[in-house]
Amino acid sequence: MADKDEEVMPRKPMLVLGAGGFVGSAVAKAFAAVEAEEGWEVTGTLRAGQSKPKWVSHVAETSEQKLSEAIARSSVIVLDLVSEPALSEQVLQLLATSSSEEEKVVIGVSTIMTWARTSLPVEEEEADKGLTEDEYKRRRPHVNFSDQHTLEKLLVRSKTDITRTAVICAGLLYGGAEDLFHPLFKKAWQNESLPLLSLSGEGGNILPTIHIEDLCSVILKVADGEGPPYIVAVDQAEGQTLKQVTEAIAKQLGNGQVTQPSKEEIELDADVDYFNLNLKITPVSVDAMGIEWVSQSGFAKNAAKVVAEFRKARGLEPLKLLMLGPLAGIGGSLEGEVAAAIAKEYKVAHLTAAYLIAEATSEQSELSDKVRAAKAADKANTGVLPDELMAQLLRRKLNSAVCTNQGWVLDGYPQTLPQLKLIAPEKADDEEEEAAAEEEEGEEAPKPPADLTPESVLVVNLTADRIKARVQAMSQQQVEATGMTAEQLTKRMTAYAATSAPEGPHNPLLHKAMKELESLELDTDADPLETMLARARLYLGKPRNYGPTEAEVLAKAERLAAVAAEEGAKAKQLEDAQLQEEMAAREVMRAADGVRIADRVQHEKALLEARSAPLRAYLMSEVIPTLTEGLIEVTKVRPEDPVDFLAEWIFKNNPVLD
Repeated sequence: MADKDEEVMPRKPMLVLGAGGFVGSAVAKAFAAVEAEEGWEVTGTLRAGQSKPKWVSHVAETSEQKLSEAIARSSVIVLDLVSEPALSEQVLQLLATSSSEEEKVVIGVSTIMTWARTSLPVEEEEADKGLTEDEYKRRRPHVNFSDQHTLEKLLVRSKTDITRTAVICAGLLYGGAEDLFHPLFKKAWQNESLPLLSLSGEGGNILPTIHIEDLCSVILKVADGEGPPYIVAVDQAEGQTLKQVTEAIAKQLGNGQVTQPSKEEIELDADVDYFNLNLKITPVSVDAMGIEWVSQSGFAKNAAKVVAEFRKARGLEPLKLLMLGPLAGIGGSLEGEVAAAIAKEYKVAHLTAAYLIAEATSEQSELSDKVRAAKAADKANTGVLPDELMAQLLRRKLNSAVCTNQGWVLDGYPQTLPQLKLIAPEKADDEEEEAAAEEEEGEEAPKPPADLTPESVLVVNLTADRIKARVQAMSQQQVEATGMTAEQLTKRMTAYAATSAPEGPHNPLLHKAMKELESLELDTDADPLETMLARARLYLGKPRNYGPTEAEVLAKAERLAAVAAEEGAKAKQLEDAQLQEEMAAREVMRAADGVRIADRVQHEKALLEARSAPLRAYLMSEVIPTLTEGLIEVTKVRPEDPVDFLAEWIFKNNPVLD
């Protein structure tokens, strides 16, 4: 237990702009990892949507007040002049008006693009010498990096008695999860040909580069007081060209193919300015600092190591799964169903002995000739090749780009420890130490062979009765294709139980490199296929890839559009049907209303007639006869005033008065 009176040294505060970006995050991580007596407490700014890295202790808001407070309490401030130019200038303005009397170190990380148009004096060009940082006052920037050029000048001039400033002009950055070179790495990992983004078409332009960790080492040295006010931070890759870098990525990570896009396509690339830089510059201060280099000889010569970093940082380690079981590798078997489902979900190659043999026989090569000869010698048509030949086929396939990048599922082969040793020989401890020692800088290293040892093993358990039932259910075509006759089934079950089963003496899990590996056993008698796949997902973890490719995204969009169109058509049909039903219902209601109206009119007419009958009878008996006679008299006499005549006549001849 620590002594209560022991003094705990406070950590030194520092501020990093853009701590969620490629440069800012790496710088923050480097300072937080310093194992000194005090150490560093990192405060960083973040852009909207960025997550706080775990090595950043506090997040500073970018309002003037909050930023001023963060500046005031920081003894070291690191500015990202490329990704955060506006915020960097704001910090310089706040420093200029600050009344703080505490000493500070302000470091601005810029880009070698501020030297892009700097020319050599004629005499130096003839001597084939490069530029040095001592000539920084006559540097000329690329037109798109004039803001960074201005910020460099402002930072150098911001030096005071209590504020030490330094500009670190970094070469093109690489390493870790990658940033500038990430699109090329992604294309290579997806086994696509890499474009040579050279406007000249040759790719002979010189690219000054530096590994992100080496840049952080330089920044730490400057924070400790080393170096001049202006430092060019590049590695010692003399004459490293765009073509060399592109070919190194293609060779170490991709299919080795480099293509030349059209000039129009290159000009559309977001980073075309970087890739067409042509600058030979020699580091001076960095060499004198004595940093512990990660990649001193440059990108191209350390491409294998850089690719390994990229895989680890991006979580793109290949899936390497071995499927074991008495019927593993047999088409139509449950093991095959599980293996195929996993390979599809994780987007890796599903490899069986039958697939490898068929692939080899369709080619023309020396190895293919050996396979055809071995098949011809297989008089019993067992489909089995000598283990040495199968090992050659498998090693060739597993070392292909698609398998080294995405991974593989070995379905049923190898089944035994001797077979596995032919594919992935066991190494002695001293051999492993020698292999590690060989990973030193120097000439460009060849692509290292892939580690062909499985990292995961699924064992499908099947009872004898279940196996027989599945084989009996196979069609005659499947039996002929697999050679799985009753005799072959018996031999296979006996061999598996004697050698490959978990308790057998030749179980592949006894391989030295797999001694710590735990397999997952799937019980097919107790669990349905979906349950086995769900457990396999938990055992294997999440898919190790970028997710869907552009082609897959496009295909999915087309499928969704087709589904949407189909659903739209169905909805239109349903709407039309409903409209027809509504119209028919309206017609029925209209007809019913017409009948009701006609009935009501008839009823009212009948009612009116019934009510008017007494009146008509009265008129016919009491009024009409007299009125008719009077009208007859009017026609006979034709008086001048017929109405008055008729009135007098009726009055005189009224039968009631009579």
